Amino acid sequence: MFLHIPNLISHIESVPNQWVNYIGGQIHLKDPVDHNPYSKWFAPAAWWDDAYYPPFVSGALTVINSDIVVPILRASLTVPLFHLEDVFLIGMVAFNQLNLMPNNIPRIESNSPEWIIRIKMTFSREDLAKTYIAFHCPNEPSLIEELYLRSVVGE
Repeated sequence: MFLHIPNLISHIESVPNQWVNYIGGQIHLKDPVDHNPYSKWFAPAAWWDDAYYPPFVSGALTVINSDIVVPILRASLTVPLFHLEDVFLIGMVAFNQLNLMPNNIPRIESNSPEWIIRIKMTFSREDLAKTYIAFHCPNEPSLIEELYLRSVVGE
């Protein structure tokens, strides 16, 4: 996971009027429920029978105002546990139970092979490190290390 703290702080400072009850990350507004039993994201209809999940932010990076952590925790105890933690905590608990709408934070990416190829072809390492807030590329530890050195250490 690559997290560029200066870019994250800059983003947080850009939304001061929205900071109350703030939840942010890579937003998913209408993700279909996957009923394929061979899928990593399989969800039996008995667990979630709607065609789509409620709005949530994915697990690559979630920013939550500390004032709403306890309400989310309390509300989570009233909702049946669900195996996809980001769908559960943000979609089923924060959105459905507490009416908290998640916000999109641009420049966050998750582990998609297509995205890894795109970033390697599109950006110089310096631009990539300075442009994104966070991204996840689990099979690319040398890329993460190189980005860290270029963006933080300045090598």
